[in-house]
Formats: sequence, C-alpha cells, structure tokens
Amino acid sequence: MFAIIGCNNCKRKRIIDTSNSVTTCPYCNHKTTTKTAKIYFKNDDQSVVRNVLTNMTISTVNEEEPTDPNPLSALACALKHITDIDAKINIIAEELTKIKGTFELKDVEEIAPGKGKRYLEMMLVSCIIHEVGYGKYRI
Repeated sequence: MFAIIGCNNCKRKRIIDTSNSVTTCPYCNHKTTTKTAKIYFKNDDQSVVRNVLTNMTISTVNEEEPTDPNPLSALACALKHITDIDAKINIIAEELTKIKGTFELKDVEEIAPGKGKRYLEMMLVSCIIHEVGYGKYRI
C-alpha cells in the first residue's frame, strides 16, 4: 500500500510505502513512524498515488500550511522517480508554467541539471511549449 503523507518537520507532501515501519523525509531527513504519520490519501497502485500527489495543491489539503519556499526543488525530486521521458518533459512544462508563468532554460536546468537544453529542445519539437519572448517559454 502506498500513501501521501506530510512531513512532521518540513510539512512537504510525499509518497511512502506503508509496509515500512519508519520513513525518512528526502527533503529534511526527519524520521517518522508510519503508524503516526497523517495520511492524506492511500492506494495499492503507486501510479495512482503519484498522480494524486502531482495534482494536489496545498490549499486543498490544509490552508494553514506554509507553501514550499522552493517548489522547483520539490519538482526536481518528484521527477527523479519518472522514467518515461515524454511524461517527464510534459510534467516539467506544465509545472514550470504553473509555478513561474513563463520559464527559461535556467529553470529547466535547475530541475534537471545537465539535461535542461535537451529537455527544452524536446518540448519545443513536440509542440508542448512555445517561445513567447526571446528565451521565455510556456505551454
């Protein structure tokens, strides 16, 4: 069984395997026992849980929680678990457009160090994004 929890320390949402008794937050290294973690959603299918987490917003879970100070780092961490390159570049384009409105190569590089230029070219060739100004892109 997989679940979405919020870290007791940094409050970031993440996916855990509930069969493990202890989980460590990849953002702040805080250890939490699975039994005491607040579960927002759970399902046997990890891809379902991943999709819910991707579409989840802070305001739908708890309006009093602070927003992530660097949403790009959370996006970069989430992308490490996606192996399908088409899904990866689609998520990058969607999330960067949501977060920044228009984004640049340096934003893609921050999420995918060393791969930003290649990912940006793939997004342009696939018509996922378009250039709205010199070096500025959006869906």
